[in-house]
Amino acid sequence: IFAFDAPQTAWSSGWPLPDRRRSDTTGARLREDGGVQPRAYVVVLAFATALSVAACSGAAPAKPRAHESSSASPGESLPARWWQWAESAGARSPISDATGRDCGVNQPSDVWFLAGTFGGSAERSCAIPENQPVYFPVLNQICEVRPADRPEQILESCRVRVDEMRASLDGHELSIEEATSEGAFTFEAGSDSLLALTRGDTATAVAWGQWVGPLQIPAGRHTLRFRGRAGAFELAVIYHLKIGS
Repeated sequence: IFAFDAPQTAWSSGWPLPDRRRSDTTGARLREDGGVQPRAYVVVLAFATALSVAACSGAAPAKPRAHESSSASPGESLPARWWQWAESAGARSPISDATGRDCGVNQPSDVWFLAGTFGGSAERSCAIPENQPVYFPVLNQICEVRPADRPEQILESCRVRVDEMRASLDGHELSIEEATSEGAFTFEAGSDSLLALTRGDTATAVAWGQWVGPLQIPAGRHTLRFRGRAGAFELAVIYHLKIGS
């Protein structure tokens, strides 16, 4: 865990990074020039890729508010919604979940989010309703935007150099795509805020990440595997998925 002096950041990969209230899935917050990046939390999300399942397993990508859409507001982008969801889980965080028992907590009605870890490995089981698009990051990060900040500059500082990313569904390689919140968005802090906020506090942030989906996975049992590395941070996750009844 790193604690720096600047607005906080958090990673969905797993470490509390320094001061710029940030949350990521990458991990390292030292710049190449030896400086220190603003505070962040790393939470390496379910190491996944933008599943090329259509070609590999017959699944066609679903289209719930796709992150490529420029018509959605920042708060409606999938990367922003993922962080809002992760914050809402509080003490039952899917990122620290060791078995998958909390994978269904606070899931939205139009998409199903998966998560990575705060570093290290995890093996989880998760039951997902049929026809529910799946979306998750391999590596991602959220950075707080303070009143005097320019969101576009904070977003640029949120980007992380990735050393390795791989993901597969039932042995078929998946594709990973970079996506952002496309601007600043707000969220309410949960009981165990990734940005060390007080429960109920409202914060403004931007988000960056390497994401998979949204995907429509066929009914049945599937194995999702992913791993990633950024600097000293590494993670490896296995999801045993049951789609539908």
